[in-house]
Amino acid sequence: MIYTLCIYFPVNRLRICLYGIKGSGLAALAAYLSDYGLDVYGYDKSEELFTDSELKKHNIVFKDFSYFSFDNEDCDILIYSSAFREMFLKETLRRYIKIEYHEFVAFILRGYKVIGVSGTHGKTTCVGMLDAMFNHSTSLIQGDGVGRFVDSDFVILECCEYMDHFLNYSPYIGVILSIELDHTDYFKNYTDYRNSFIKFANRCDRVLTYDLYHLDLNNEYLVGTRTDSTYYYNIKRSHDKGFIADLYISNDTIKNEQIDYIGEYMVKLYTFCLSVADMLGMNIEYARNNIRKFKCVKRRFNLSSVDNAIFVDDYAHQPSQIKNVFNSVSQMKPSYKKVLIFKPDRLSRINDFYNEFIKSFNLFDEVYLLNNDKDKEELVKRMVKENQKVKMYNSEVGKEKEDAVYCFLSSKKISNELEEVKLNRKALNT
Repeated sequence: MIYTLCIYFPVNRLRICLYGIKGSGLAALAAYLSDYGLDVYGYDKSEELFTDSELKKHNIVFKDFSYFSFDNEDCDILIYSSAFREMFLKETLRRYIKIEYHEFVAFILRGYKVIGVSGTHGKTTCVGMLDAMFNHSTSLIQGDGVGRFVDSDFVILECCEYMDHFLNYSPYIGVILSIELDHTDYFKNYTDYRNSFIKFANRCDRVLTYDLYHLDLNNEYLVGTRTDSTYYYNIKRSHDKGFIADLYISNDTIKNEQIDYIGEYMVKLYTFCLSVADMLGMNIEYARNNIRKFKCVKRRFNLSSVDNAIFVDDYAHQPSQIKNVFNSVSQMKPSYKKVLIFKPDRLSRINDFYNEFIKSFNLFDEVYLLNNDKDKEELVKRMVKENQKVKMYNSEVGKEKEDAVYCFLSSKKISNELEEVKLNRKALNT
């Protein structure tokens, strides 16, 4: 049906509605479609989210969900996120086409050379780093709400495995950064989860896989720390601003590379990006110079400070990600007190990985939990009751003068509490 619509209506006259437009994927798609020249608008909750700024930058109009009407929407195509699938599947066919996000993305990217970045962790940062490597000259759909269309053969795309969404894509080059069981509300077990990545890899022309999770496929090239991998790295030493590492990129050896990013996983992502560059025949020196310009993406280890307090705003919502953040801040400020402020997202995630969450919490000196959802209330209370270190967040957090790093971690909105603790720290000096 979407093909038929594009035949009978000039593409630049299409009016696109996105339901859930502030979601990180839909916001990026909205920006992409706006750059393409389409008339784009959407609906979401009225509270301000971190994707608002990107939508406003593209002059995209969005309203609260309460303004939406199935009968009166003046659009040709309505795109919705998987969170609203049931709502739209129940509705009878109307004059506009209804289509889910990943299905629409798969359609519009046919014919392009897609660099598809997948994996349990690190996708958005890797996409951002690849974008810097290409000097922002490709189209982009990134998982922090950033999107762009330009006249290029290449598109850098974040590919999420949830509900097998990434099996709609057929990348020119696929990237698999990690395979750690997640989304247990959909995947039955690790074997089921890994098999989904195998299916994704088989849809790629070529795929770069982190060597710890190698899939033994004919089109697979390994990246990691094993010396028998096609691309590998060896970290020689770390310091408070990054790492010194040797990189082995195909037939080239780069000795004593200064990688000025905190967190060992950033060395992995750096190597993955150079692996893509090599695979595309890009000049490696050009690629390295461009990657060094990469700063960060939204809500991924975003740093700020108030005197002797450091604040980390990060999307981390899984135990291994929480551990990665702890290791990163420990590398950066080893003597500072580490404070975790965490807001859980999915009930299934904290229920199925309860013990792993507690282990990651115990790395920190203090732990405070936030929760606004009734479905998680009992489980969050249990975490507090069973673990002496874990407490509920309160307005007194941050009212101490000692050197500290405050890590605000969640896939949900947590910015209000971050600002509150900043104000508490500022008040100590007034």
